[in-house]
Amino acid sequence: IAVLYLDGRTDQRAERLEERLRELVPELLWSNGAREPGRPDPKELLGSTGSPVVLSTIHSAKGLEFPTVIVCGLGGRPGSGADRLQQDRRTLYVGLTRAQDELEVVVRSDDLFLAELRTAAGTG
Repeated sequence: IAVLYLDGRTDQRAERLEERLRELVPELLWSNGAREPGRPDPKELLGSTGSPVVLSTIHSAKGLEFPTVIVCGLGGRPGSGADRLQQDRRTLYVGLTRAQDELEVVVRSDDLFLAELRTAAGTG
């Protein structure tokens, strides 16, 4: 299972998500786009990890596929002008297309993308 979120290096929600997931899955692999000196790039481990759950930014998961993907953390990004919205829409597309068999999307009821996601899913 891959839990994917928009780039959250400056977002405290990503750290809280990592803490909660690690309580449930201690061997969680977190690839947050940050590289620690002397350690392998977490993105290089994504395709070969034995961890049942991978937490990753959408950008770090680009080019990879997973049987089950949960995409979350969509709304609430700063700089929500037209350019940011288009960039987030493209990033969201990358996240959604990482799923091979099953896709779940977690959004708040006031998320900017909710109406678009419902339309794409044929429910709205």
